[in-house]
Amino acid sequence: MANYVAKVLSVDGTFYIKEDDGSLRELTKNSLVPQDAVVVGADGNHAINSIIFSLGDGSDLVMLGNNTQSFDSTLVDVAFSEDETVTSFESIQDFIDDTSDNFTDEMVQNIDEENDKTSAGEEIESSTDSIQDEFFQIDNKQAAINVELNDNNLQTEILTQEDSEDEILLDLTKEELHTILVDKLSILQEVQSEAILASSEANEAATQAELASQIAQDNPTPENIQLSEIANEVAIQAADKATQASQELQTALDSVTVAAINSNEDVELSGATSTLSSSLQSASTTITDAVTTEAASDANLA
Repeated sequence: MANYVAKVLSVDGTFYIKEDDGSLRELTKNSLVPQDAVVVGADGNHAINSIIFSLGDGSDLVMLGNNTQSFDSTLVDVAFSEDETVTSFESIQDFIDDTSDNFTDEMVQNIDEENDKTSAGEEIESSTDSIQDEFFQIDNKQAAINVELNDNNLQTEILTQEDSEDEILLDLTKEELHTILVDKLSILQEVQSEAILASSEANEAATQAELASQIAQDNPTPENIQLSEIANEVAIQAADKATQASQELQTALDSVTVAAINSNEDVELSGATSTLSSSLQSASTTITDAVTTEAASDANLA
């Protein structure tokens, strides 16, 4: 009987077990992987395509794109039988839940210690003036913190966040870094779709604003002039939305780049980069057209 060391939890793309004779056997959800098997990703896979395995020791393994993974004894020493069932991909969520529980327990312990100190005879101010003073002090401190945070520029916040992430990533395994990259790529895909939509809406709004402005110039009735003003305002809002989508896409691109470097993976980002350029161009063009149509609208009003 074969000695199975992994089971497929989910598949997004096409992945195979490469047999000794060079033939390929496609993997699907719940497929079992025998000891010493070699799994390869299809050449047609995108970088975001992934397959997730549950290993015999309870950990999870993620493969991306068209990479190759050997399931030899150096990867996992614990096997499981063919009739074992893996119901869900929960290891990362369990870690988050455990961390949250520990944090909650620590807070409860601190509160209990404070209550014990109070019961032992610590003096408590009970007057209304003292309580109000406490609230005023807290409010003032909070206001000072808010001002300080608002004064920090965005670049400093980004660098601080990246430094913190780098410190955390030092302790992660290769499989965990793969998982992070998959999550970042998934977010990038969503943000890219939003940027494409925002770019399209900006282009359409600019076209409508230009058309309304032309109608108002040809027939400057109060109604046509008002419609031109409304169309121009819609175009400006669409340009702002496209600009915001571009900023979010740039952030997602930077995040994927860092994750790819940490996991030592090659990721194709030309599509997202092209979308970013297109979205920025749409926003810029729409704003330029809006300024022109606004000037024409003002002339009509005059």
